[in-house]
Amino acid sequence: MIFKNNLFKLTDAPIILGLLLAFVAWGTKHIVDRVTATPIIEYRMGWMDKKQYDEWKEKYKTDVLTCDSRDALESEDYNYLKIKIKNLSYSFLIKDISITFGFSPDSKSKIKASQLLSKAPAIKGDNVEICNENFVQIDTISFHPHWEYTLVLALEGGKMPYAVLSKSEQAISLEKGNLKTWIVRNETNILLFLLVLGVFLAITYMIEIGKDSSNFKKKEPKNE
Repeated sequence: MIFKNNLFKLTDAPIILGLLLAFVAWGTKHIVDRVTATPIIEYRMGWMDKKQYDEWKEKYKTDVLTCDSRDALESEDYNYLKIKIKNLSYSFLIKDISITFGFSPDSKSKIKASQLLSKAPAIKGDNVEICNENFVQIDTISFHPHWEYTLVLALEGGKMPYAVLSKSEQAISLEKGNLKTWIVRNETNILLFLLVLGVFLAITYMIEIGKDSSNFKKKEPKNE
């Protein structure tokens, strides 16, 4: 048996791990292909503390704009929420959709200001944020493959808003960030990591075979 042979005692682990890596790589690619067969817009929400908000303002030389006058928000005594919105598709152009983030009318949380920024190569263009204390709508926006936008909100209250696809002429899915979307978003890094690890295991396997072969030859009885 292969596992009883002295030549393979130290090399069983790389073989098993190599097969496991191949399975994980296949599973990752399969999940990504299935998920991206339909256009998906992913959104991820996260709070910013005062320091993070100041760093954001400094980095982009901007501020959140009030819902009523669209002037820079003067008071900073609010909670700040960053929402990243991304087209996870490799090939689908998603055109002229509207996405709404908001609260029910009886909610204690209110929207005071908003600001939408695009991440290169995405282009914000003339897209307008329709904003009031109950909701903010990103109106008629387009997503080329992998385009990403960031929406920052100033809120009264500590509740995160709901999200809804309020207008679309295409069959697309709007999903909150989860394990499935994380795999799609990080597919290249995952496969690259598995490739590097696989190469490392292959090199380890060859080195161990070389060592075991040398030791096996040294222990061979000499013919008298």
